[in-house]
Amino acid sequence: MPQRVYDQVQIYLTWLQRSFLSGSLDMPTVLQLKATKSRDRSRYGAEGFLLDLRKSLYFWEEVARDEWRPVEMTGKSLQQQCEQVSKNSWPIENQARHFHRTYLTWLDVPSTVINTMMGHWHYGEEPWTAYSAMDPVRLRNEVEPILDQMLDHLKFEVVRI
Repeated sequence: MPQRVYDQVQIYLTWLQRSFLSGSLDMPTVLQLKATKSRDRSRYGAEGFLLDLRKSLYFWEEVARDEWRPVEMTGKSLQQQCEQVSKNSWPIENQARHFHRTYLTWLDVPSTVINTMMGHWHYGEEPWTAYSAMDPVRLRNEVEPILDQMLDHLKFEVVRI
């Protein structure tokens, strides 16, 4: 993860911790999610799992006047949030993933690296397991300048809260 993305995540997590410390006592700390992918059902051994809201990305959705509930950050929920701000600004749910893969392909990044970054692999091919032949340090060193270039192209800046 490029340093500026890491910095942004740390700022968000600090804000998240402050929001939990200043929130009401009945504020939920976990969100029950359905395991929509077979790898998640396999990993958790269940049809669902708990998302720890104290260290996760999510949105607040108003369900009634002054009543809010957490909503998992997904391509669909991001699309809905963007559409509230600007119509047709996020036309495809997983637009960011499509852009990311297209951009990396345009830069001639090897497909193995792209698939690793996108989380696309099959059982027995997992790049992050103890017996993987993929060197995580080498991967990071190869990917970081590419992601930095993409962030420059997008004019990404760290936002302080």
